[in-house]
Amino acid sequence: ALWAYYEDSADKDADVFLVCPTVDLGRDGNLNMDLANEKLCSNFLGALNMERGIYDGRGNMFSPYYRQVTLPVYSLSAEEAAPCYAIAYGDVKAAFEHFLAVTAEDRPIILAGFSQGSELMLMLMKDYLEDPALQERLVAAYAIGWRITDEDLETYPWLKMAQGEDDTGGIIAFN
Repeated sequence: ALWAYYEDSADKDADVFLVCPTVDLGRDGNLNMDLANEKLCSNFLGALNMERGIYDGRGNMFSPYYRQVTLPVYSLSAEEAAPCYAIAYGDVKAAFEHFLAVTAEDRPIILAGFSQGSELMLMLMKDYLEDPALQERLVAAYAIGWRITDEDLETYPWLKMAQGEDDTGGIIAFN
């Protein structure tokens, strides 16, 4: 019930883990999205549908619902925002661990996100991509709408930017 998309087919070339962008504007005063709110979940699915077409037909889509931070969190101090991010990242991290457990260890993976989804995906990459076996599986990470700094690349040397169209294991980003 906590997956917007959960496809498992051996007929596809790769497995895609897609993290949704921010859809909850926090108009109700909430700092994390309420997964019981049907309208927000519908908006969440709509945002995913705009992005998933890039990968349709080629990869199994795995995309979790998660208690994303709402727009007002971005104006909070880092200290005030930290508990909200812990909730959002905790959900995505648990989903990613399940994704890794149910996908074949030799199947290629694509990581994808937009905006907040890219931010959380980058956090996953910092925590998990140090593993050479996982690096070997990574086709690419599409981190659209979020920054990847020189400091990120220095601190986490397993993060690398794609340099050409035939590169694998690299990050493709636009902010």
